[in-house]
Amino acid sequence: MAIIFKVQSDSIQSVNKSVISSISSKNIVAYSVSDELDAGSHIYVCDVISPWQIYSVTNTKNLIKVLEWNSSGELLLAGYNNGLVEIWSTDKVLNIWYQVYKVNFHGEDIIAANFFHNGKSIFFHSQKKDLPTYADKFERLEYRPTLEHFGSAPAEGVVVITSSGLVGAFITPLKKLNETNNHTIELKGVTQSIGLSRFYVSLCSMSHCSSGKLNVALTYSCRPKIVYCFKVALNMDNDNLFLKCEALPSIFFNAVNYKQISHMGWISSNKEDVLYIGYNTIEGSLLEQWHLSKKHQAVHKLLQKNKGDFVQSETWENIAKVPFGMGIANVCSSKLLTQTTQIFVILKDNTIQIVEPGLKKVALVISDRLMTEDRYSLCKFVSADITHMNQLLVLFDNYGQMYAMQVTNPIADKNYKLNTLSLQTSLLEYCIITGVDASDILMLNLSNLEILIEKLTENFTKQSTIIRHFYYSNFLCMKSNMCRIQSRQQDFDNLIILHTISITFKSLLRPADLSCQDKGPGDNLAMILQDPSTDIDKVLFSLDGKDFAVEPITLQSLQQLIQWVSDLALNILKKLPNEVIKAKMSKKQGYDISRDSVAISSIRELLVMTRIW
Repeated sequence: MAIIFKVQSDSIQSVNKSVISSISSKNIVAYSVSDELDAGSHIYVCDVISPWQIYSVTNTKNLIKVLEWNSSGELLLAGYNNGLVEIWSTDKVLNIWYQVYKVNFHGEDIIAANFFHNGKSIFFHSQKKDLPTYADKFERLEYRPTLEHFGSAPAEGVVVITSSGLVGAFITPLKKLNETNNHTIELKGVTQSIGLSRFYVSLCSMSHCSSGKLNVALTYSCRPKIVYCFKVALNMDNDNLFLKCEALPSIFFNAVNYKQISHMGWISSNKEDVLYIGYNTIEGSLLEQWHLSKKHQAVHKLLQKNKGDFVQSETWENIAKVPFGMGIANVCSSKLLTQTTQIFVILKDNTIQIVEPGLKKVALVISDRLMTEDRYSLCKFVSADITHMNQLLVLFDNYGQMYAMQVTNPIADKNYKLNTLSLQTSLLEYCIITGVDASDILMLNLSNLEILIEKLTENFTKQSTIIRHFYYSNFLCMKSNMCRIQSRQQDFDNLIILHTISITFKSLLRPADLSCQDKGPGDNLAMILQDPSTDIDKVLFSLDGKDFAVEPITLQSLQQLIQWVSDLALNILKKLPNEVIKAKMSKKQGYDISRDSVAISSIRELLVMTRIW
């Protein structure tokens, strides 16, 4: 791992800044900087590909304790120490943010929050990367949504944990606010005590599990030798939201050899929920991995109703532990669902230890670019988060400065030395399937974009017709992003617009006789135009004009789109002689829309439809 970039602060006002950071699925970094000399907090956002462009979301006099993104990366949650929860959003630009919802849990201190899970989770089989179809590479996990509406539609909302031992939740409206309707909607939340008794919560971690419930692990300040675990379930009854908290077995520590717990978190390893606990000791620090296992207890013969009866019990087992020579400053884990979940342990001496399940040390990173100037000699990492594709580790120091490190992928290093770009291609395909932003992958593979485009296109053509149609728009956007640095970016933009216009025009067509139509008018037109030498008069003669009938008012609104398609066709014909010369000279110029058979077929179909109209 190496530091790719560093966003340096212009002025040094305080050495002890507190930073909370979170990275969305769109690779937008949100972070909050709190200064001990300043009573307030500020929230900033930036893109990982342009970290020097920093924008402010909001500033407040209250202390921000939680920053969380929803799964789509469109909503940003901020939780404060006064019980206020705000949800912010933006309209495709990072410099304008507006508050969408707010909920006030009066008198509480928000210490953890999570958006509802929508039930969509895709597992990445890295060992099956060479298989041709997406269905073999990517597996849809059996996840239930956190809360369901009528018809099993996933609900949207938030679950929060407060420092007084309360669990709260609220549902956000299904319809998103329009851009013109910029006022904030105040929602009402429901609360319930997570345990039988309420105590001050000093440390808390929360994550989703496959059953739709949430795993919660916490420690009380008055009982530091016990880690309490719960499962929180949500359900609706007559449009009323209810919370149900179920206690799991707790983890008890030896009073003699007790160590102060500093960090705690849930990870998903091999589709199982695992809890890691970090301690800071006099000698350094320690990281432990705990697993909740189910055991079958045999029943005495005199008490058995049926032969072989047993009682099932759950207990926590300490699977592994690993010591470190320095204290732990922060811990984060990889977000990509795969066989190997990495844990990044940031130590107080600015070294980064990477461990895998079983707490096997994979790599040690020593940051040698921190103390380049005397005024930054006291730099210490205080916060870290990783991108959703496990490519970049973003860190913040106590000056509020941001760093980005390239993550060493153990899968590529161990198994894929002969074909290093195969893993990157599979990751890009995973982004096409899930909608996760791939800018971190592209940023680290700028020199291999041509090869990646060829591999991505070749693999996409091997998919079934249904898969290609369903993900074609995502595929075009991915290729367009990959060719931003090339001279043919305009051709990709034209291809995306052409695809959108083609879908719009075909959606307007209605067959005149539904009883004798196996295919729609657009499908019949595409089948007739498969022969490139077909004469336009023969095509018009074989088509029924009633199937292409469109109301005059609708047709008038399509004039600009029709003109755009005509201009594109004329522009391609104008440049065609030069493209032929370049092809004979074997000069690679990247993507060319005139050599794209799909694009040419779409243009021919649209021109025929325009001729009929």
